[in-house]
Amino acid sequence: MFPDDPKSTAFPLFESTILNQTVTSITWSPSNDLCVLVYQDNSISLCRATTVSIWTFSDLKSKVTAIAWHPNGQEFVVGCLDGTIYQVSAIKFIPNFILCWPPCDCVSNPADGISSLLWIDYSPDLPTVIVPGFDPTAFDMQSHLPALSMVPPEEPVYVE
Repeated sequence: MFPDDPKSTAFPLFESTILNQTVTSITWSPSNDLCVLVYQDNSISLCRATTVSIWTFSDLKSKVTAIAWHPNGQEFVVGCLDGTIYQVSAIKFIPNFILCWPPCDCVSNPADGISSLLWIDYSPDLPTVIVPGFDPTAFDMQSHLPALSMVPPEEPVYVE
């Protein structure tokens, strides 16, 4: 459909909404119809797919630079330019920003702030999946690199 006719769309428009503010970032939940909108004034809204706002939060002191959803879609994290990371529940009707990484001194170098986040769902208690042909020790550096000696090196000999 799309490659033959450039005027057609591969995905039909579900809904269209005109927002009152400029949006700088949209991050969709991986498992439901929620999205997080970050506006130009640094406020954050949790919305349904139809952009119906569930809540809006505007008390962050630092510019929002990254958002990542938990794979279950029930919470997300917000990264800021000052290095701060907040954890936020998406299942509550009132925003609750929990500090999970304190701010750093990024004022002197803004590149030190949070630029991206990725939430990896990892549980060490779950059994390891065995993939045929994959070596599970491939990333175990201790098994591939020689051990470092704890014996101090000999003093250098100075020759005149």
